[in-house]
Amino acid sequence: MQVICDTASVSGGKTLTRRNILGGQIVVSHEFNAYMSEFEICHCMNDLRMVPDSKEGENWYAIKTLPLKELKMKGVLDMRNVETYLPLTIRRFEVNGRVWMRKWPAVASLLFLRCTEQQVVDLQTEFGRREVFIYYDRDTHRPLIIPSDQMRIFMLVASSGEEGLEWLDPEQAALKAGDRVRVTGGFFSGAEGRLIRIRNRKRLLVTIEGVAAVATTYIPKCFIERL
Repeated sequence: MQVICDTASVSGGKTLTRRNILGGQIVVSHEFNAYMSEFEICHCMNDLRMVPDSKEGENWYAIKTLPLKELKMKGVLDMRNVETYLPLTIRRFEVNGRVWMRKWPAVASLLFLRCTEQQVVDLQTEFGRREVFIYYDRDTHRPLIIPSDQMRIFMLVASSGEEGLEWLDPEQAALKAGDRVRVTGGFFSGAEGRLIRIRNRKRLLVTIEGVAAVATTYIPKCFIERL
């Protein structure tokens, strides 16, 4: 099994990568019914940098679904016109000498949605805590609100399409993270996070605290600005 690149499934059944953000190149796109279904190639012109601000009363939240049920829950929310974000990776499988490329959740069971607090609570009530588990704020004991700017940067990196992204445990990654920085050039220009050293190479760590953490590929020192 080999990871080819990282993508993300967003509301509307499309798959975004940073490559289409930067110029509308051909990207992978398919709303699949099962994890092992095939995908097709299409043009996708969406721009994550133009994601609108939250409507009044709406925020980004994170939920945990049953294993391998992320797409099913995303489909339910799409039908209800609730904006969702599902980080995916594209992986290559070889079966009987045939190569297949499949989309796969980057973080098992994780799904983001933008809605009101009441909507996410009602969703958990409807499906039960076993099928929909809300990530809660440890201080307020209410559903964890993910700031729009933080979510936008996370989506920018997670959907970059760059090979070599690494998904880490957010608690362990936080212990290793260093200075807060901004990337000023290259593929991840504009992204902010903390420096982390993986296999002796500097990378940018972007974290949704307590939920997910993704590290970029190597960032040259000349592209790093400390905040």
